Amino acid sequence: MNAPMPLVHEVAGVLGLVVREAPIALPPVPFALLWHERFQADPAHRWARERVAAAMRRRLGLDDAAGRAAPPSRRAR
Repeated sequence: MNAPMPLVHEVAGVLGLVVREAPIALPPVPFALLWHERFQADPAHRWARERVAAAMRRRLGLDDAAGRAAPPSRRAR
């Protein structure tokens, strides 16, 4: 499984799992939100995207200098 390490350690602690280093060097994996273009202008969907992005940015320590999470970029498919 590939996931952000802070999340991995949190889940592993709750479930009693052991976290091990990968046996080979792995490149970083980008983290992105994807959605269908028909949801781009949907206010409820936008609200949910912003909440997910903000929560993950806070959890990973990626908030901007003002303490706000940067909004997710458009990833329509």
